[in-house]
Amino acid sequence: MVAKRPVAFRGVLVPLLTPFNPSGSVDKQSLKKLVAFVLKGGVHGVFACGTTGEGPNLTDEMWDAVVETSSEAVAGQVPVFVGCIDTSTQRVIEKAKKLRKYAADYAVVAPPFYFSPDNQDEIVNHFKAVAGASPVPVYVYNIPQLTKCHIEPETIEKLAEIKNIAGLKDSSGNFPDFCRVLSRLRGRADFAILQGEEGILAPSLLMGANGIVPGCANLDPKLLVELFNAAARGNLFIANRLQYTLIDLRRELFIGPSVFSSLKAAASVLGLFGKNVTMPEPNISAAQVQKIKGVLVKYGVKREAKSLKK
Repeated sequence: MVAKRPVAFRGVLVPLLTPFNPSGSVDKQSLKKLVAFVLKGGVHGVFACGTTGEGPNLTDEMWDAVVETSSEAVAGQVPVFVGCIDTSTQRVIEKAKKLRKYAADYAVVAPPFYFSPDNQDEIVNHFKAVAGASPVPVYVYNIPQLTKCHIEPETIEKLAEIKNIAGLKDSSGNFPDFCRVLSRLRGRADFAILQGEEGILAPSLLMGANGIVPGCANLDPKLLVELFNAAARGNLFIANRLQYTLIDLRRELFIGPSVFSSLKAAASVLGLFGKNVTMPEPNISAAQVQKIKGVLVKYGVKREAKSLKK
């Protein structure tokens, strides 16, 4: 069993999009290109098979391909987090047990969905079982809008005391509860607190969060790294300015039928990979792709913004 790491993760953890071939298989070459792109942008870690990566929609074969390809592309440069998100504790454990084989560093685990836990004790029992069986440290993933159960701050405090649980990724958008967690656990050398809701990244960092998990880092990693660095320096003016820029960018960018379709359309405009999504996620229209192209030019999101004007 691997013990918790002595130093908590800090920085920008990019939740990788999952590129697909037209046939529906994982586009491994494009995934490698995406990893190289975000690493060049200065991110501090990558997160495969999360919500942004359509993790719960992937078949076992697709999940294995994403984890293996991501880890190989990273090649030890930064930590690799992997979403082990499924409908039962045992299915989550089966995924977590594969991570040593793929040289991944952390398992990101949500409460089971569909038959969701009815109370906080069931949530604790789930994480105890997973942490006890996982060969790598576990991050608690709080995303109640999808799992249909909210992990209370008091429960997170209990989970932080369990061996092999190394941190929290909170995507609930519940800032008061997030601050309650920070008030109890910030400063712990062995437990990282990460914010996944892009609308409150700067305030979360300024309140003491260790890091952020922004989907838009797939498109503009440097913007998010600059935001993190500004907050780490205590530069309120720059951190707020970049946060407002991100809020405006998201408002204009997310015009597709789903977040995935909008992000992937933007990635296709940037020349990273195609815009295919997993069923039943809907595809984006050609007209919407053109609007997204204009948004990327407006906000200077690039690899090469000048080429986008053609």
